[in-house]
Amino acid sequence: MPSASTRLARHGPIPRSLHTGGSLAQQARRKNVTPAGVKIVRHISHGLREIGFLLLATVAAFLFIALASYVPADPAWTHTGTSAPMNLGGVAGAWFADIALYFFGYPAYLFPLGLVFAGWRLFKRNGLAEIDAEIIVFRTVGFLVTVGTGCGLAALHLQPGALRGSAGGIVGDLCGHGLINAFGPGGGTLFLAALFLAGVTLASGLSWLSLVDLIGKSIWDVAALFARAGSWVAGRIAPRRGEAGDDEPQQQGRAPELPLAGGRQEPVLVAELPPQAPPAP
Repeated sequence: MPSASTRLARHGPIPRSLHTGGSLAQQARRKNVTPAGVKIVRHISHGLREIGFLLLATVAAFLFIALASYVPADPAWTHTGTSAPMNLGGVAGAWFADIALYFFGYPAYLFPLGLVFAGWRLFKRNGLAEIDAEIIVFRTVGFLVTVGTGCGLAALHLQPGALRGSAGGIVGDLCGHGLINAFGPGGGTLFLAALFLAGVTLASGLSWLSLVDLIGKSIWDVAALFARAGSWVAGRIAPRRGEAGDDEPQQQGRAPELPLAGGRQEPVLVAELPPQAPPAP
């Protein structure tokens, strides 16, 4: 194996870029000198991410309006008719709301929420090259688990209201009643809640332990704030009470002594009574 001196004599000195490590674009960023090509790529990437977020947010807003303005009498999947739909989303909104609420029930509102979250995650990335297909698959699976378990919990514990089926839709009936038949009401609810929390963690990356720590810290901070406010109020009230106490007369049992004319005051004579003899037995 050739030595380092032999390799140096054969190939020449090592380039400076290999000593520092990184690409030319990274070295340019370290020197605050951005090449024109990198600047154009950054601009295009930011524009595409912003456009993607706006499109997903628009679709999410439309889906939410369609779900919120759902009317069971609108002609759609489960109901036929010739009247115009009363849904604010028109024919498309009426069909989407009817199908989504029929299959998923109230957890169908998670779909527009998921689109907004996906758009926000896309917008906050530094570049399109950071998008990983495996992460997208994991987050999608977590979202589907969240929706399915949410449907089961809604079917077990919520009233359907204006919905044609149960509060969890067909998916809720399958998941909820299937687990109840296997583990009973208490066990089925416990497993559904655990899977729901796991799905939220997998879909969003939220740590429930960190959330509990954050809530506890916030409670302590609020309690400390109230304690400081109480101390400040007590400190403001105490001096006022002291000033009010100084204005009161020092001796309330004695009558004020009036000086005589001429500025001279006569001495006060106190007569002592002779001791009385004890009563005869």
